[in-house]
This record gives sequence, C-alpha cells and structure tokens, in this order.
Amino acid sequence: MKRTGVWATLDPMTAVLVLGARYGALGVARSLGRLGVPVYAAHDERAAPALSSRFWRRTFAGDFSGPADRSIEFLRRVRRAIGRPTLLLCTSDPLTLFVAELADALAEAFVFPLPAGRPGQRSGQ
Repeated sequence: MKRTGVWATLDPMTAVLVLGARYGALGVARSLGRLGVPVYAAHDERAAPALSSRFWRRTFAGDFSGPADRSIEFLRRVRRAIGRPTLLLCTSDPLTLFVAELADALAEAFVFPLPAGRPGQRSGQ
C-alpha cells in the first residue's frame, strides 16, 4: 500500500501501545497496523473482542486498578518488551486520567499527550 499525505511521514519504528481494549481500540489496530505501525494492547479484559485482531503485534494483560507503583512497573515491563519508542494511547477517560496522574513516572518510557488541566498543571501549559 502506497502512503500519501500525513501517512507518508509516519515513522513505523515508533510503536503504539493502546491502553484498554475499549472504544476505538480495534479501529486503531486496524488503521495503524495496515500502515505497518507496530500496534500493541495493554488491557484488563482477557476476552474483549477487540483483542482478536490480527493487527495486534502482541497484547499484554494487566490490571490498572491496583497500586500505582505496580501499574507503573507493569507498563515499564511492557515497554521493555516492545523495545522501541512507544506512544501511549488511551481508550477511556479513566485511563487518560490514570496516565495524566502518573505522567512523571511514565514519561521516561513513553510518549503521550497530556489533557489540558492535568493534575498539578495549569490549563494551557
């Protein structure tokens, strides 16, 4: 498939880790996977239908509801297993808040957008 426009500049060496097998996860896997981007999932639902796509390079089962240090260590292990620069993409508001709250601890391992008004940050920063 020939890439055009924005997709022509997409670096397929940057992986994407989708947090949660919820809304939009399957669309992310199919869209980016078809472009050759390595797409992974970290989730707490073993039987989620979105996890059955052939475009996932690998899925990682983990629980994000426990202590923060355990979740951080889980995500760092996932990043080491992926072995390349990785963009975090959340599929729910609670997961987005989870990443925002742990942003300082996750920043060395991942690239991710921060929502405006992140805890500890004034809006517009």
